[in-house]
Amino acid sequence: MSDEPWPARFQQEFARIPDNCDDKDWHPTWCAILSSVFSFDDGYMIAPQTYSEDGDAYGEGNPAYIIQNEEGVYVLGLEIRKASDMECMEKRQSAERDTRDRMRDCPSVPQFRMICAIGMHCAVFTKDSATGSITPASVRYHPGHDHEYAPQDWWNIDISTAEGRTALGAYFDEAKIMSSALPRNTFRGHATLPANSPVPWSPRLQMIMATLSSARSISAASWHPLYWALLASVFPVDKGYRIVPQIFPAAHWQYEYIEDVVVLVVENEGGIPTIGLEARRSRGGSFNNSNERALFDRDLRSRFRVLASPLPKFHLVSAIGTNCCVYTFDQAARSISPSKLPSKGPHPDSAPQSRWNIDLTTLEGKIALKSYLLDAKEMASSLFIKQ
Repeated sequence: MSDEPWPARFQQEFARIPDNCDDKDWHPTWCAILSSVFSFDDGYMIAPQTYSEDGDAYGEGNPAYIIQNEEGVYVLGLEIRKASDMECMEKRQSAERDTRDRMRDCPSVPQFRMICAIGMHCAVFTKDSATGSITPASVRYHPGHDHEYAPQDWWNIDISTAEGRTALGAYFDEAKIMSSALPRNTFRGHATLPANSPVPWSPRLQMIMATLSSARSISAASWHPLYWALLASVFPVDKGYRIVPQIFPAAHWQYEYIEDVVVLVVENEGGIPTIGLEARRSRGGSFNNSNERALFDRDLRSRFRVLASPLPKFHLVSAIGTNCCVYTFDQAARSISPSKLPSKGPHPDSAPQSRWNIDLTTLEGKIALKSYLLDAKEMASSLFIKQ
C-alpha cells in the first residue's frame, strides 16, 4: 500500500508543465490534488477566492482555494504561483502578501494553515485564531539593513521529493483532524447515493442546496463550493477529471459587481474543456432583474470563444442560484443556442426568466441537468487521446 498522500500521476503532470508557463498552468494539477484529498463525501467543499472581504483584488485575478466545511469554516487554504517566481524576491513578496491577506478575518479552525505553492515548493503560513497572529512573521524593513524579504527558505517543502509530499500530507491530515473536532451538522451521514437514482449527486448535496436556495440574495461566491461539489460528483478526480476555475473580469461596475466572474470548467485527463458552469447571485437579486440577466447572457456567450473547447457541442451552464439555463455552442453550425434575442423595442427582455427553466430544487430539474452533464462526459471521452 502506498504511503503517498495523493495519486502518483499528479507528480507526472507536474513534470510536464513547461518552464515558461503562466500561473494558471499550475492550477489544474493542484486542483486535482485538493479534490482528491478533501472530498465532499468526507465533508469538505472547495471555494475559489479572488477577492478580499473589502473588495481588493488578489494576485491579478489569480484565484486561491479555500477548503471549508459545510458550515463555511475555513479548514485549509492554497495560493498558487508559477515555479519561476521562486527566483525573484518581488514575486515571492507578492505571493506572501496575498497569502497573508487571504487569511484575514475568516472563520477558521484553531490553527488555520495557508499553503503558498510556488511551483512545487511550498511555504506554510499559520494563523492562530485566538490571537490573529500569522507565522512566519513578516520581515520588516529597517533602513540600513540588507534584508531578504520573503526568503526562499520559507518554501522548504519540495513536493517533487517523497519527504516533501509526506510533510505536506501531514499538514493536510492535521487540518482534517481539527475540522473533525468541530460541531457536526445535520447534513453529515447523507453521502450515499441510492442505487439507480435519477439524480447524479448525493442527498446531502441536495439538502445543502435546498438550504442555500431558501435564503435571499446569496452572493455568487457562496454558490461556487456547492457547484464545485456537484460537478465533482459527476466528473470524479479519480477518473481523470479536474475542475479548474477560469476568471473573467467584471467590467460592468454600474451593476455594482465588485467580484470577478468565476467559471468552473471541467477538464478531462487530456486537458479538454468538457463543460463549464457560471454561477451568479440567486433569486432575491439577479433573477428578477432583466438588465442583470441580459448582462449574464451577453457575458456567457463571450466565454465560448475564450474556452475554445473542441467538443462537437460544448455546454456552458448559467446558474442563477438553483435556476439554470444551458447554453450550447455547435461546432458544425458555429452557432449558440438559445438564440440571442433583440435588446431593442418598447419592452425588451433579451434574457427572459423562462430561459432559466432548469430548477435544481425539483426532480425534473435535476434530471434535466444530469442529461447535459452526461452528454458532455460522453463527448469528451470520445475525443481523449492518452498522453
